[in-house]
Amino acid sequence: MYSATTRLEDVRLGTRELTAGEHVLEVRTIDKNPSSSGVYMGLDALALRR
Repeated sequence: MYSATTRLEDVRLGTRELTAGEHVLEVRTIDKNPSSSGVYMGLDALALRR
């Protein structure tokens, strides 16, 4: 997903059933395009719905 410019993109993670209590959402980069000289990822918003 390398891009020379920054872009906004909605990524839908699907539906999950959660039990009561605390939960952790982990977001990580796992690879990069050889054309990229570094790694940059931004998370602007996270929408949770019942």
